[in-house]
Amino acid sequence: MRRVVRHELSARSARALDREQIKADTKRATGMLRVEAEWNRARRNKPLAEAATVLRAMAGNRERCMYCGDSHGTDIEHFWPKTPYPEHMFRWTNMLLCCAECGRIKGTQFPLSPTCTPATRLCGRHVSSPTGKPELCQAHRSARR
Repeated sequence: MRRVVRHELSARSARALDREQIKADTKRATGMLRVEAEWNRARRNKPLAEAATVLRAMAGNRERCMYCGDSHGTDIEHFWPKTPYPEHMFRWTNMLLCCAECGRIKGTQFPLSPTCTPATRLCGRHVSSPTGKPELCQAHRSARR
């Protein structure tokens, strides 16, 4: 995973994302949260458009994926996946820029260290990885099935 310096969002966008998170938390508490529908609705708004712009700036001139560093970052990625962890869905500190392939590989999995604590890189992303792309470690691939 690439090391990046997190830029700040405008105060207005940061407040708007906080309000979106409060709405999502309220819907979750009442059993009414549809994560993908909520995310897709919010993506059409200016705060998430600004978030995508800032993420691209954080990724450098070539807008590289935050996981593999090789491919062009195209999507807002949630380090804590939004489906199992909706309490982090609109948190700016949970958003990264990733390429489609890394997003597909990660899916709703969470990059964990061997002790199953949040890691700063995907498990298995080592020189010995045959694809050179991020993958889940064996323990987490087994849990996925």
